[in-house]
Amino acid sequence: MKIAIVGGGIAGLSTANALKLAGFQIHVYEQAPAFTEVGAGILIGTGAMQILEQWNLKNIFLARSIPIKQTVITNTSLQKVVTTPTSLVGYSIHRAELINVLKSTLASDEYTLNARIEDIEVTEDKVCISLNNEKYYYDFLVAANGINSNIRNQFLQQVKPRQVQQVWWRGITKTKLPEALESKMFEMWGMNKRFGFMQKPDGEYFWWAILWEKEVADNQFDRTGLAEKFKQFHPVTQQLISSSTTFFDTTIRDVKTHNYAWHTKRIVFVGDAIHACTPDIAQGGSQAIESAYQLAKSLQQYKTDLNKAFEDYVIKRKKKAAFINDTSYRFGRMGHYKEQWKYNLLFTTLRLLPGSFLRNKIKKINAVDL
Repeated sequence: MKIAIVGGGIAGLSTANALKLAGFQIHVYEQAPAFTEVGAGILIGTGAMQILEQWNLKNIFLARSIPIKQTVITNTSLQKVVTTPTSLVGYSIHRAELINVLKSTLASDEYTLNARIEDIEVTEDKVCISLNNEKYYYDFLVAANGINSNIRNQFLQQVKPRQVQQVWWRGITKTKLPEALESKMFEMWGMNKRFGFMQKPDGEYFWWAILWEKEVADNQFDRTGLAEKFKQFHPVTQQLISSSTTFFDTTIRDVKTHNYAWHTKRIVFVGDAIHACTPDIAQGGSQAIESAYQLAKSLQQYKTDLNKAFEDYVIKRKKKAAFINDTSYRFGRMGHYKEQWKYNLLFTTLRLLPGSFLRNKIKKINAVDL
């Protein structure tokens, strides 16, 4: 069975690894001149890490990442409100390094870069890709080309990204912070905004800041403007922003696919193209890896019935993806209030949560069926 994968990001390369190990013939099409990832840091959860181990990528991944032992929610003064009761939350890695890990298994004849696909035609038994005035035929196509997927817009027009109405700034800086801030992920809540950071390899830190879109609609913040917005937060925010080697912003969107199909005819979707979540619980990359793994598993089980394989994939993944989507969306709104008394009430509630409740939530987020 020959399979085309459109998109060479985390979802596409994860799918390539999963399908190759399952014995399928794949070819990845990436429109950029190189496999890369626009972004900064990413957290890969313990469940997704188990899948990377299944793909024989554990050692190379661990060499380029560091473990994050806890997630800590604090107030604006960096005073702890609640800490995850775990010994390991996940692994911090630069997005570009994760791409390097995932692409390391591909042979040069298994991908095409600068691939601007001109047309996709689906027939009864094939998918035809038109590229550079040539036609290439496959048994089916995996659309892994992100939240702005033109393939989804063509073949699943009812699925639309949702505007979350928040803006996400992020960057990377090489700086020295107190030892107590190492190997953990922190997020400060207060004054209707959030600021977070976590350690990366090589003495770097990945940071992010989130504000309501309406606050910046007429004033897109540069580095100085963003620092001004967080001047009443703990001084670590100023240190991270001012020394950052990268600095960019994104309007947050997700794809709420609870009532939609994930496939049509001979096209199936993975990753942000079909179940994008907000960055608030750091699960986007992990969910892409989980979907790639399950798709390959379903195809192995139903090799002679493509539609049944796709349906099995959706059944096995949709409920978890919907849970992640809902949880992340709600969590991203939880830390935003204008009134301090609401924060006081929220913080009191969070402090009273039993450890078992938080452990069960984390277990559900990271659970994978290997």
